[in-house]
Amino acid sequence: MNVDSLGRAIAVFRNDDLVIDEDFCLNDRARREVCRDCAAACPPAAIRPGVGTIELDEDACTGCGACVPACRAGALRLVVFDPARFLASLDGHPVAHVHCAESRDGGGGVVLPCHAMIDARLAAAAAAAGTAELVLHGIDGCAACKRGDATGPLVETRGALRRWFGHRAPVLRAPEKNERGQGAQRHHDQRHANRRGFLGIAGLRAVAAAIWLVPVPDRGPQPAPPGICPPGVFRQRAASYQDPLATAVDALPWCDGQALPWYPRHFTEACTVCQVCALRCPTGALAAEQSADRRAVTYGAALCTNCGLCGHVCPENAVKAESAMTAEAVATPRRVLAAVTLSRCGTCGHSFAGDGTLCPECSNENAMDDEWLAMLGG
Repeated sequence: MNVDSLGRAIAVFRNDDLVIDEDFCLNDRARREVCRDCAAACPPAAIRPGVGTIELDEDACTGCGACVPACRAGALRLVVFDPARFLASLDGHPVAHVHCAESRDGGGGVVLPCHAMIDARLAAAAAAAGTAELVLHGIDGCAACKRGDATGPLVETRGALRRWFGHRAPVLRAPEKNERGQGAQRHHDQRHANRRGFLGIAGLRAVAAAIWLVPVPDRGPQPAPPGICPPGVFRQRAASYQDPLATAVDALPWCDGQALPWYPRHFTEACTVCQVCALRCPTGALAAEQSADRRAVTYGAALCTNCGLCGHVCPENAVKAESAMTAEAVATPRRVLAAVTLSRCGTCGHSFAGDGTLCPECSNENAMDDEWLAMLGG
């Protein structure tokens, strides 16, 4: 590849800012520190999670993105990378060439900031779409890479894939000598490329080697999230790494007797249907439903990332988890985990759970009035 076009492609990743949505952080939602996964995954120790804030040392951050798949709440993302766009760029090709931003191999393929961003969920989703082999260009330089060493995360990814799929696991490997600079040119017209960043590169089709294209969203102004989120109300959205895998759960060759990477929840009889777990769930796996005569918590296993927040915030310790052993346990429709019938208070008119004609507040008020009358000899 022409050095100028390679340099321009890599230059895009010099602005691979880490976007932090603090209100999705588990520590913020639990009101105490319950998770440090992002800090554990960060090679330069540039990120420090806390209650109410996630501190980032921008000078130390290398933009490797290792913290992004590690965050089970989806609070972190890189502006130059989106799992869904990455998968679309692979286009279901049986063997796909993937370059890290520091790769110097040349040739065609898809570029991402660092191979540490390929976790087992992403590789499995790619396999379900037809890409059974990922050729990882640039991993031979991981040990000395200024972004961080992706060798450790890749070892964990391969291990998880072997546990899930055995000999049918997708392959993540370094390129052979004859594969360097020889990548397929199928990504010339990759429709998810950033137009403004790559109009110049798109004009270099006369170059013998394939052009590097990056699956990134447009950097233009982003629309505000729909609706208004009042103080104390937590937003929910599907985790970008979990969602593609959940969509493909039925299409993957899971090993018999091996637990799938989901841990469905159930509630014990101690549950009071207070809905705290559902209101704070970051992915929407747990959701609160309420009508005039019913209050309930529903659960969609496919959305659950096993972040554990529901167990941390439950005042009754009523949330339990179990391993999913079949795809059916994950793909099952959303179901009601707990529900309670509501009555309407005869005094204040508010709905409440329990027997009788008065809500607990009005019952307490009446009891206090009776005590005062008794004291006064009434």
